[in-house]
Amino acid sequence: PADCQAHHIHPWWAGGPTKLSNLVLLCRHHHALIEPGRHPSPIQLTVTIAEDGIPEVARPGRPPERHQRFQAPVRPAHPPRVPLRT
Repeated sequence: PADCQAHHIHPWWAGGPTKLSNLVLLCRHHHALIEPGRHPSPIQLTVTIAEDGIPEVARPGRPPERHQRFQAPVRPAHPPRVPLRT
């Protein structure tokens, strides 16, 4: 967190509140890709908060993505059955 910058999802200059539900922490590089006016970038990313509270980033025309640490491993619905030895 010490190396991150706070980003308002809904900009404060457009009436967005400064509260946790409207903020995400971004590294300097990714903050530059999201802030449209502050830094020129050929890629315009957008960030949203999903219903479960996890931030997601989207590129134009692509579905939102999560950081790999927030992606749950795929687990089988039921654990495999192990036969009992008798």
